[in-house]
Amino acid sequence: MLNSSIKNLDLRLLAVFDEMFRTGSVSATAEALHMTQPAVSMCLSRLRRQFGDALFVRTNAGMAPTPHALSLQEPLGKAYRLLCDATSSRDPFDAGTSNRVFRIAMADAGYLALFKPLFEFKQRQAPNISFEFRSISKDTGALMAEGEIDLTIAFSPQLGPGIYQQLLIEQDFVGAVRCNHPRIDRQISWSDYAGEQHLAVSLQGTGHWVLNNAIEEAGIVRHIGWQAESYLAVPPIIPFSDYIVTLPKAMARFFAERGVLKYFELPFKTPRILVMQHWHERFHRDPGVVWLRKVMFELFRDL
Repeated sequence: MLNSSIKNLDLRLLAVFDEMFRTGSVSATAEALHMTQPAVSMCLSRLRRQFGDALFVRTNAGMAPTPHALSLQEPLGKAYRLLCDATSSRDPFDAGTSNRVFRIAMADAGYLALFKPLFEFKQRQAPNISFEFRSISKDTGALMAEGEIDLTIAFSPQLGPGIYQQLLIEQDFVGAVRCNHPRIDRQISWSDYAGEQHLAVSLQGTGHWVLNNAIEEAGIVRHIGWQAESYLAVPPIIPFSDYIVTLPKAMARFFAERGVLKYFELPFKTPRILVMQHWHERFHRDPGVVWLRKVMFELFRDL
């Protein structure tokens, strides 16, 4: 628990503490905060006196936090981010003139389905804005907290504390095969599904584990002919094989519109996929991120 001496902390001390945690380096902290190294060292000295602890000690890997610093990281980090948010300027965001770069983490299933409507929207209403897309990883939550990722769109990711979320779309899984499959048309039985070979996709952020559980509960043991980590494997494999692939409906529709496959309802029940957008509490009121969330909500509604 923080004692009453916290009243002596100012924003600069909180900034140094937060940046030291992120970089583990006095020089990197000074560069990030546009301070001199002696000024950062003076702030560290004040922090050490304030909390009666070394807080950061030199190791071969850099300045490592002490156990006490680790216990302070969450409350002080949260206080710093809230103060930054409260004191930052609230200039209105103009998508028509802004050249801001938005970084979005999402699985390729969402990216492929979203690409065309987002591109068309950008051309019409936000021509100077740039979008960078990144894959979802174990570091995504930390990158969101650091402001390196503005938005994550996924099914049930583990992103850590301080994350807001909003439902974008509910989807079903469907099965799909090549357009001229010799045995399967647009309906399929339980035995047909179990009897064919499958292209299986295991990709973080797409809910494949929910699908796998549903298939097991249906009593089906799939014969996996090809295992992939991306739905980008669908176009080069499905049109030239007899494999079945099971995938989100929006993804199947995207490929079907391009003549890659035909899709059908599954002969067993699967939970619906709840695709959410996630953002960090630091940027909850950031005008640009607020705009981005509204755009994604509208675009996903029409998928």
